[in-house]
Amino acid sequence: MSPKTSIILPAHKEEHDIGRALESILAQTFTDWELIVIDDGSTDATTDLVRRYAEKDSRINLVCNETRLSLAWSLNKGIWLAKSDLIARVDADDIILPERLSKQYEYLQTHDEIDMLETGAYLLDVTGQRVNSISLPQTHAELKRMLFHKIQFFHPSVMIRRR
Repeated sequence: MSPKTSIILPAHKEEHDIGRALESILAQTFTDWELIVIDDGSTDATTDLVRRYAEKDSRINLVCNETRLSLAWSLNKGIWLAKSDLIARVDADDIILPERLSKQYEYLQTHDEIDMLETGAYLLDVTGQRVNSISLPQTHAELKRMLFHKIQFFHPSVMIRRR
């Protein structure tokens, strides 16, 4: 049976941060997911670290690019491999709040007209303390008003429908 959500996490030389990202995914209240980690040619301990997590949790799939492809190609590779119709993005240096996947999944289940959701974000310093936050348009109307301005999405917080 396919998971309800596929999480795509690209990584390149992220041995110092990826453990916290993986722990935050494992701490999700929503548990019906698969995680596809695309290691884009890391030469540090990133691959070994992810492999240890994958050995403990079968929902974690490690895919290693033989040569460095780039962020965009790695993300596309993860999407091609995803088993779910809902795809969530996380970066290797992100810590996601425990209810993120649950809230996004539930919202998309009750709003078929919505194809993409994103969240704001807290920016952390090297000690993990909140130093700032990012708040983005929250409604379709707000996005429409910004059509002629630069619209930025906080990519690591996005959940999209495959369609």
